[in-house]
Amino acid sequence: MRITFLGATGTVTGSRYLLEKSRGRMLVDCGLFQGTTLAHSKNFEPLGFEPSVLDAVLVTHGHPDHLHPAFLLSRSWTAPTRTLHVWGPPLAIEMCAPWVGPGAAVELHTVAAGQSWPITCAAGEYRVTALPASHAHGDGDVMALEALLFLVEAPTGDRLDRKSTRLNSSHT
Repeated sequence: MRITFLGATGTVTGSRYLLEKSRGRMLVDCGLFQGTTLAHSKNFEPLGFEPSVLDAVLVTHGHPDHLHPAFLLSRSWTAPTRTLHVWGPPLAIEMCAPWVGPGAAVELHTVAAGQSWPITCAAGEYRVTALPASHAHGDGDVMALEALLFLVEAPTGDRLDRKSTRLNSSHT
């Protein structure tokens, strides 16, 4: 399994990771770059991948540096040939709903820590498990409280760990 860091490298914002195995592709988060003018300008650059090739998006939580729901609009610009499934905690998915137009090839799914589900793509069936994440939060920050990590197993049994993952970074 290969992971490409498309954001949150050299900065703590713009979280975006592309997971690939054979012809299967998943994106973990699609956040905004924030802070300096240079960081903010990265929001207007190409995403670093073709959105129409994604099989799924896994959203860890709804903070803007991890989720910018406007990315769902880019699917309509690329005429997707299959449905994009977006999985994440309830508040993050609720934030995405207004960005999905009628008849859009996007399905939103809420998940909580402890849940496991299959994601089927051209490369076979991936197994995803949502795990609880510890996220620093201020008073009343419920998005941080529902933050998740994801364990992703490829159809071949490969998992995201140091022994089976090649790391690539497109941003420094």
